[in-house]
Amino acid sequence: MTSSCREPLSLGTLLAYWFGELDAEAERQVEEHFVGCAYCSETLEALAALGLGIRAVFETGLVSAILSPAFVERMKERGMKLREYPVAPGGTVNCTITAQDDAVISRLKAPLAGRTRIDVLRLDREGNVRLRYTDVPFDPAAGEVLVCPSASVLKAAPAFRDTMRLLAIDVDGEHVLGDYIFDHTPS
Repeated sequence: MTSSCREPLSLGTLLAYWFGELDAEAERQVEEHFVGCAYCSETLEALAALGLGIRAVFETGLVSAILSPAFVERMKERGMKLREYPVAPGGTVNCTITAQDDAVISRLKAPLAGRTRIDVLRLDREGNVRLRYTDVPFDPAAGEVLVCPSASVLKAAPAFRDTMRLLAIDVDGEHVLGDYIFDHTPS
């Protein structure tokens, strides 16, 4: 990669350009920069390749992820078949995935207004933390966190119970927003 750029474009700007989120003037300025800057052009190409690789792995159902509402909408726009399970704090939901489903979206409802950081915990049968997603994306106004477990794991799994916990993290420490139970049945 070319190593010199006097004013490299920020990662945020590169991503906003890639996702088409810049206004026309900002987009024009970024494109002008690309014409004279091999470093930033190559950085954008690397980000695009990484994004395509992540998308390919995600679409195979091999990974779990916490998603933004916009990402879920893009999944729907691309024609992916999603099975969605909203659940309130303290709630239990019966869930499954079929061979025709591309993904499952667990919609963990919670009061998120005013929150700045949310963590999602996956608990074992004894209530011990087996996995922790830190500082996950969320929309405070939507009042939910969107979890997408690995579709390939779910499709191969026998019946099981999965418990997730939402934590709000602030200067006073960790605060439990709710526990969510998913009773999975194979299809």
